[in-house]
Amino acid sequence: MRITHTSRHTATPDEVVEALCSEAYNLEVERGREGVVETRFEPIAEDESRRAFRLVTTEYARTKTGGLDRNRTLSSTTDSKLDASKRELTWRYASKEGSRVRLSGALRVIPDGTGTRVEQSVDIDVSIPFIGGQIAKMIGKEFDKTFPKTVDILNRHLGN
Repeated sequence: MRITHTSRHTATPDEVVEALCSEAYNLEVERGREGVVETRFEPIAEDESRRAFRLVTTEYARTKTGGLDRNRTLSSTTDSKLDASKRELTWRYASKEGSRVRLSGALRVIPDGTGTRVEQSVDIDVSIPFIGGQIAKMIGKEFDKTFPKTVDILNRHLGN
């Protein structure tokens, strides 16, 4: 399942890329997700054409109906890589407790008149017999619900 969102910003594409790759922006977005207990930012690589970083997060486990199980936590990582020549940031989420839920996505930063357009896509794959599709839809709804908040956070980090 794929979901997409687009946002527009008055900042330049380079300013948007810098914000999207910043520790402060990523920690604020991650800590704002429902169920996150703690998270940290780890730079992996950086040169003129490429940047990579990882978010290491402890979060509450989910129940089968999508609620939070506050009696259990799980560890996850989100690895992000910037291709500076394409102004594209790709990411992949992985839980250390299993691979039945796979999340990945991309943010494309595109010049748009005097500002910038960010096109975001999220791919959700849940390989659980019979209910995987329903779980993917619940995850998609959560992304849809939090998208406006992440746009607000980005605008704040851009000084808008």
